[in-house]
Amino acid sequence: MARLAWLLGLGLLGCTSPEGPQGSWAISGHGISGGLVGDGDTLTVTMSGPAWTTETTGAEARFVLDADGSSWLYFPVATAAGEAEAALQLDLEAGTGRLPLGFRDGEHVFALTVTPGEPAAITPPPGLGDLQRAWQGEGFTLRDTAGALAGSLQLLPGDQARVLLLSSTAITDGAVPAMRKAEGPDLLLAFPVEPRFADELGLLRLNLPTMKAVLPVDRVPHPSDRWLTVNAGLPTDPQLSEREAQVRAEALQAEKALLSRLAQELSGAALAIREDKGRCPTVEELQPDWKLLLEDYRLRMSETAGDCVVHLEPHLVQHTRRTAIRATAQGLHQIEVLGGE
Repeated sequence: MARLAWLLGLGLLGCTSPEGPQGSWAISGHGISGGLVGDGDTLTVTMSGPAWTTETTGAEARFVLDADGSSWLYFPVATAAGEAEAALQLDLEAGTGRLPLGFRDGEHVFALTVTPGEPAAITPPPGLGDLQRAWQGEGFTLRDTAGALAGSLQLLPGDQARVLLLSSTAITDGAVPAMRKAEGPDLLLAFPVEPRFADELGLLRLNLPTMKAVLPVDRVPHPSDRWLTVNAGLPTDPQLSEREAQVRAEALQAEKALLSRLAQELSGAALAIREDKGRCPTVEELQPDWKLLLEDYRLRMSETAGDCVVHLEPHLVQHTRRTAIRATAQGLHQIEVLGGE
């Protein structure tokens, strides 16, 4: 059972109080609706979001007063993965609530409006049952933020899973085995992916209460993170085959464009050094910036008819690393796709 409150670390710092808010409040914001009722004996939260919900009749909440004076409500919710515990921070005087549903700092934190009045009636999210069945093994379809097919995810018994990833920047060799572990309300999946430069694995972070996934670049949120939507049901084999051909073509086109530009720039820089020194420079004499842009490419320099010729090719032929190129400052002389079109 996922425990969303684990990420907060507040249970040990505060104390459960028999007293809490008394009255009725409506809560809303960011597709979340419901409310809170305190009748002197119990606190009842009724609330639902896009991929989680309390019982329609409400859930009994624990009121916790933190050491810094902030007020929290802890209450059970149903998610695609089963029951979890949500934590809502309240400031009734300001009329605000804060609902953190992610593990990484500042991620999936929802600012809510809390106003006196009767709670809104809720209905369970219409797709929650489909998500729960998909969680039990039927599987999910991954799509990028533009809606394009980006792969699939299937959860298996124990701590295993299978991930298929399709994008112009990263791809798996079909549906590959993935290791999984829980991190607060997130599920982490690690799996082999191309391009691969050392022994690193691809990483997918799936947030259970929102059912949104991210391919992170760091332990903390980053603008370069790639976000995916997660929908119940697996894509068909023809859909996957068509999309794979498309992303491979997109990756090859992008790689050719990048290498064509950088090879000519490198040759132009080499030619400027030749005019000063009377010879084409060694690779080591070039500015080191190219190493950042051409990770895992081999760079060679040669001289032909007074021109400095740049040769670029990947150390390992793989996704996004399939092009060999020969160029001078005047233009491209040869482009070769390694491993076939």
